[in-house]
Amino acid sequence: MRRGISILLALCLFLPLYGCKYKKKAAEAGKTPVELTYIRKQSEDSRDDVFLTVNRLIDGDSREILISKVLGELNTAPAQTCQSPFQNGIKVLSSSVEGNCASVDLSSEFNSQTDIEKSLIAASLVQSLCSIEGIDYVKITSELEPLEDRLDRYFSQFDFVLSDDVLSNVRYETTVYFPDIKQNKLLSNMVTIKATEDGTLEQAVIAEIIAAIRGKKGNEDLIPKGTRLISTEVKNAVCYLNFSEDFLKLDDKHGMLVLFSFIDSVCRLQYIESVQFMIDGKLISDIGGVNTDQPIKPDYKLVLY
Repeated sequence: MRRGISILLALCLFLPLYGCKYKKKAAEAGKTPVELTYIRKQSEDSRDDVFLTVNRLIDGDSREILISKVLGELNTAPAQTCQSPFQNGIKVLSSSVEGNCASVDLSSEFNSQTDIEKSLIAASLVQSLCSIEGIDYVKITSELEPLEDRLDRYFSQFDFVLSDDVLSNVRYETTVYFPDIKQNKLLSNMVTIKATEDGTLEQAVIAEIIAAIRGKKGNEDLIPKGTRLISTEVKNAVCYLNFSEDFLKLDDKHGMLVLFSFIDSVCRLQYIESVQFMIDGKLISDIGGVNTDQPIKPDYKLVLY
């Protein structure tokens, strides 16, 4: 029994962003930086992340060659704690690229895997191949047949189908910014969050901030009583945070601090670039003295440390 959940891929968030020095070194060496995503071996009581990501520099003067080499690298796991996506006889029959889409055709052994195994294998391939510059989508087939329940056959880093069992293991370490009203600043803190039941990390981030604010003495009323985050949605790198009407009571004195604690924190998620606030599904021009009629990009000037 399975309930598929579409999520803005939390899995991609296990992939660290390359630093400028790393990219510069790669360019100087005439190589391309990629991120290879392997599947961690999970014990029943394991709390490890589902994937292990390894940074590599790969030779190749075309995307076709880079795709072939990435798939070749995935054949061998770099550590005993993880495994290649190509287990149980699964082989790559062919690969190609057209525009910004890579195509991978797997052998029929792929169809014999469990739903969870299929999801993990597909995620490993998508994350690894989409780390190649210019590759935004991956089409996965088995013996040239589309995957079950995925007739359009295209996957991106931020659009994936996972089962509940896989999702329950997804954890992500990120930086969250908590408001400090005494200093009128945001304080950064590294936290480990888990995707919510409907599969969104952004909801987990907001819940973490609200719980911290309400749990700190003197901050209990910083967020108006009754405020609820009704829903979140991400479109074109914009995160829509839909709050209940109670949030309109946000005090202008601390409105900027509270809103940017949400904005700066949510935008630390790799797939989000700005935040649009909504109240009961409607755009509101002003919340807490801040103009909110358009998406707002992060601004870390309020961050103390």
